[in-house]
Amino acid sequence: MKLEQAVQPALQFQAKRPIGSVQPCPPPSPTRMSFFVNTLGSTVFVSLSLLLPAAQLTASPLDETFTAFSRCDASFFSSLHQHADAWAAHASLGGTGTISWIESKDRSDATNEVQLRGGPRIAGLPVTAYFDNASDLGVLGRYVAWGFTFDAPLDAVVKQLSPLIEHADRLQGDRGMRVRSEVRAGDQWLPTSNRGGIAAGRMLLERVLMMESSDGRTRVGCSLQGAVDADVMALLRPDVPAADRPQPQAAGRRLEDVPVSKAVVDGVDNPLLAPRFTSLTYRYRIKGKPASTTPTTITMVADNGLLKITEDYTSFTMQRLSKANLFQLASMRDAGMTLQTRSLKQDLPATWTPGNRFRAETTMVFYPERGTSKPLRTELSCVIGERFPAREVSASLSGDAIRLECKVDGDRSVRAFIEDLGIAVALESHGKYGSSLYDIIDFEVVR
Repeated sequence: MKLEQAVQPALQFQAKRPIGSVQPCPPPSPTRMSFFVNTLGSTVFVSLSLLLPAAQLTASPLDETFTAFSRCDASFFSSLHQHADAWAAHASLGGTGTISWIESKDRSDATNEVQLRGGPRIAGLPVTAYFDNASDLGVLGRYVAWGFTFDAPLDAVVKQLSPLIEHADRLQGDRGMRVRSEVRAGDQWLPTSNRGGIAAGRMLLERVLMMESSDGRTRVGCSLQGAVDADVMALLRPDVPAADRPQPQAAGRRLEDVPVSKAVVDGVDNPLLAPRFTSLTYRYRIKGKPASTTPTTITMVADNGLLKITEDYTSFTMQRLSKANLFQLASMRDAGMTLQTRSLKQDLPATWTPGNRFRAETTMVFYPERGTSKPLRTELSCVIGERFPAREVSASLSGDAIRLECKVDGDRSVRAFIEDLGIAVALESHGKYGSSLYDIIDFEVVR
């Protein structure tokens, strides 16, 4: 949404010095530079706008567009339209009516980025790319981010871009970044302190301007976080087609309503994976967590050879349709984000022979399918290990467990396949965000 009282960027610098000194201010903005001369106790204001050629008094089209961008609202796309000729030299533009946008492939891809051509500069800084990303984290909220990557370190970017940024005075330092944060209250945006990485959730709408560096480059981006719905997107991101805006969830949506193709079901039909129970419930806690920590509860119900699984993590709930808790056919998070398996290929051997390997390639899509989102592809690879007593997983279990050491897209896990039940249970996970060991608290099985 447009800021109700948008102010022009700070284009005039002031410097206070001891009496009798003359000191220029920091580097000039693209439109005007000024300084104060303190002499004999009197202050004389000198404006260099009287001295510079007219061509140097006008902000470049790219600078003007960046100022509009810094509002994190629809005016960015209006400015792209107004200065389309200048931007067309650096990127392919799309447009309709009075707005334009930088075309990109798939904002649901976290790596979605457009390399800008022709060496564009904003406030004298080289800008190399434009990014545009969106994700739905279920109960944690929706996230939409767009902005620019500069080939310069953070301090230089903050110094040179601040004159172009509206409300630059509200930028706060946070863990090596600069952040300007607002929350929506009624029809107003209210400044707020940065929330330090706390998820906005589904009830709160935040708007953030963020500047962060990595490997000598700095990303300057706008982010909508939390309660981002179709109305918010229409107002602040009019470039996003209506079909790609968040859709209201159908009342009473159930995992059972997600169709699964017969080919996918047949592809995981294997006697080794047949469930040997009616229902079961077990709980686990991450080792090292206090005993007071609420454990995660897993419930599985067998249905025509498949498992309906509910995972209760206290802050959110996952539902899955699975084969043996190894191969996922569908998933739903809090009656919200839903994935449907479009294809699944696996080569599980006929017996659990130590040293043998098996793989599975899965292609999933959002359900209902989104117009611009691409399929999500994962690859599971497991090595079959030795047998060991299932009671080592939980004292209530009988028979053998088979150790499985697996990788999914680079993350590692250790699982125990409980032969007497026909299910896999996670024992360890190791990924880029850390490692966890799981302590199985109890098992209750109904045959």
